[in-house]
Amino acid sequence: MMLAQQYHAAIASSNTTHQNNETFLTTTTPIGNRSNDSHDPPSPPRRESVDIIIMVMGEARNFQRWHDLWNNYLTHEPEPVVLGNNYSEYSHIIAPTPDASKLSFVYASYDKPVTARYNETNSTSDFNSYMVISHSKTTRTIYMPGSTWTQARNKLAEEALLDERRRGRKYDYWVFLDDDVEFHCRKREGGVLFDKKQKIEIGQICWNRFLDFLNFDELIPQKATLLTVKMGRKSNFLTNYGAVSNADPFVTAFKRDSLQYHLPYATLREGMSEHNSAYVQYCLMFTCMKQSALYIPHICGKNNDHRPYTRGFNTSEIAEAAVQNYGPYLNMQHCDNIEYYVKRVFIRAPDALGLDLQIPSKNETCDSVKYRFYDWEAKVLSN
Repeated sequence: MMLAQQYHAAIASSNTTHQNNETFLTTTTPIGNRSNDSHDPPSPPRRESVDIIIMVMGEARNFQRWHDLWNNYLTHEPEPVVLGNNYSEYSHIIAPTPDASKLSFVYASYDKPVTARYNETNSTSDFNSYMVISHSKTTRTIYMPGSTWTQARNKLAEEALLDERRRGRKYDYWVFLDDDVEFHCRKREGGVLFDKKQKIEIGQICWNRFLDFLNFDELIPQKATLLTVKMGRKSNFLTNYGAVSNADPFVTAFKRDSLQYHLPYATLREGMSEHNSAYVQYCLMFTCMKQSALYIPHICGKNNDHRPYTRGFNTSEIAEAAVQNYGPYLNMQHCDNIEYYVKRVFIRAPDALGLDLQIPSKNETCDSVKYRFYDWEAKVLSN
């Protein structure tokens, strides 16, 4: 049975159990191949890759590392996708070979332009785009002097909109990353997962798996609006499916059909904590798309650098920023609720189907939020 068929057939054989006041869905129909039976189905043909734009903001000195990660991804040989917590469990699906025509990479530096060593041209003009020799058609760098995290992410989002117009089709995922992110993941060989306490992988192979995962609708709950990885060192990843409302935005892959609920990021008045853009997102998630941020299994990440910036936690300031940014579109005065920020409440399941049954549906009263995105989009594309 093909994976997609198994995924939907599992609905009929699912049952719900309760442990420690949390709901877990278990399936009696296996997802993927769990045996070495000679009657196992043959591997299906690889599907076409999805369209993804990767956007990183940080220091110019970190560009080379990301450029190398990106180029190595474009030429890597995808592995079989491993599912679940059973160490011998594997699926008969393999990620498609990356198609450079469907992929883009943009790096935004805030401290100085990426140097001529990596670029065909060298200009210090603000927001000047550079063409970089790469396996992909174009890899762009942008110089945004003195930009904050929020300003840079919103500028990158504008670039993504303009890029979609140039290419004549939308991306399936907009992926934002901090430049100091390091990926860790669970070691495996072939279809075998090692115990999480034994061995882990770091770096390139985990980055490849993160992007490969985006190619499989069967593995991603339909109600998830964004994908991320759990923050933490080494073996801090989840061994099953989990979702929250307030995932750290250091790694964020937005589904394109959910962007209108998330972007642009909340802008802040001068002097506010730069964390507030993320906190406003948390409040928005709790209000409109509760527990729809998916943690990809078997992968985690950490921020290696600790740079100086305006920090702080003040619920009245968070509510102020939320009202200022969403006021005409949605009532956000309740964003001073401290419960949105201090604890991550997980929902968990052994597979995508189980998690989909637990993720609440979008709050229909939030449909008006989409017009905030449409107004911003129209302004960007009119320039």
